[in-house]
Amino acid sequence: MNQLMLSNLRRLDKKPIARALVIFAAISPLLGQLALVFLLSRNNVALASYARPMAVIFSFVSISFALWAASTIIRVLGSIELISDHLTEIKSSGRFGDRVEVTDKLCLSKLADEINSFTSRIEEKERDLKVQDKMITEREEQNAMLWLEIEHNLNLAKEDAETDPLTGLFNRKSMVAKLEEAMTDAQMTGKPLSVLMADLDHFKRVNDTYGHQVGDEVLKAFAKFLKNVIRGNDLAVRYGGEEFLIILPSTPVKNAIQVAKRINKQLPDFIAEELAHVGNLTCTVSVGVADYPACARNKDELIATADSALYEAKQAGRDLIIYSGDMGCHDTVSAKA
Repeated sequence: MNQLMLSNLRRLDKKPIARALVIFAAISPLLGQLALVFLLSRNNVALASYARPMAVIFSFVSISFALWAASTIIRVLGSIELISDHLTEIKSSGRFGDRVEVTDKLCLSKLADEINSFTSRIEEKERDLKVQDKMITEREEQNAMLWLEIEHNLNLAKEDAETDPLTGLFNRKSMVAKLEEAMTDAQMTGKPLSVLMADLDHFKRVNDTYGHQVGDEVLKAFAKFLKNVIRGNDLAVRYGGEEFLIILPSTPVKNAIQVAKRINKQLPDFIAEELAHVGNLTCTVSVGVADYPACARNKDELIATADSALYEAKQAGRDLIIYSGDMGCHDTVSAKA
């Protein structure tokens, strides 16, 4: 107990209350003697001869009580400061698992137990929060992966909805919006817009002679060829069957005819190389050319005009390029020119 008291005194040696307790312990004998002499002198003069021994006893009792009171108060204050320091340490470190130890049997030990119990509950709640936070983080990561998968699937679905599954080109449905965009841009900027309608000659004969599997290979090879020929901002569309539409934004009809000539001239050799395993396979293509605004006022007229030019190329013997100008005039362009 003395060691604890001295330890607590060292902790409180600069405290005003500690100095007050020491002063009280020092003057308590004098106060006891004065009080006893005063009482005896007033109550019974005959007992005055016993005043000194009784004053010594009273002083001893007073000193003992003062020391006991000082020790108890210092122990209490020391324990309070110990608890306060512990709470401060918890606040700064965040370690709720640390425990405060109060060894004396005063009521503060119960307070320390309650504080330890309270911090234990906080520590348990903190563990629960960490577990929940980990679960939330994992759930957020799962949701992020799920959203990426959903976005990927949506992109695939959009791609499937916009592209032809056999050739990988844009399909007829998606072409409508693309052509409208190109038409709107041409109207706003005043730049020309040209389209090519291309059809593989005698494609039915290919299917009948070599089978539909070879016919599909020819269509895929033609799609691959178109992707190599056109520019990055041009658009190749499988319009239907063996018929393909090529949209050429910001392209005057003179340049569009040159693209059509390149397609007509280079396709047979490309098909022969791509399908070299199929013997004696020859493919040619007919192309109809139309442009906006010379040949049409809207997208439907533009497609119809290009299709009419293609029909005339077919009627004229195939393997030809025909440009349909305005006023219903048609210029036939030799594929070999």
